[in-house]
Amino acid sequence: MLRTSLRRLLVVVGVSAGLLSAGAWAMPPAGCDGPMHGRMMGRMHAAMDPAKVDARLDKLKSALKLSNGQQAGWQRYADFMREQAKQHREQFDKMREQTPPAHAPERLERMSEHMQLRMKSMEAMKDETRRFYDTLTDTQKTAFDQAMPQPRHGKH
Repeated sequence: MLRTSLRRLLVVVGVSAGLLSAGAWAMPPAGCDGPMHGRMMGRMHAAMDPAKVDARLDKLKSALKLSNGQQAGWQRYADFMREQAKQHREQFDKMREQTPPAHAPERLERMSEHMQLRMKSMEAMKDETRRFYDTLTDTQKTAFDQAMPQPRHGKH
């Protein structure tokens, strides 16, 4: 019971950290299992599909109604987000192929390593998003804010 609760807590923490990013690009902690985990991991893996990433970016670009002068900044941002999604999908696939360590300290070490990678990625996404966001008009910023997912603490 405690083990399952700890796993769920760790999944929630990992997913919450990931949801702060510009899409459902999150990578979960290692060593989790169970029906809830399987469904969530399937949705997260699907969200990193290149076609879905492109669709989200296309929808955002359309909502922003960018000027010609903003196109180069958009291209940089979109390329960055595609690369982030690709890296997250590769990390996710690698993590799924690994056998979870048998001992709690090693599991926590692996989870810590994954969280550190996610934090580094989140910082890069924050910086790139800020760089692009600062080039937008107030109207475009409102559209961008509305298009980006919000963390859903406590809502499932």
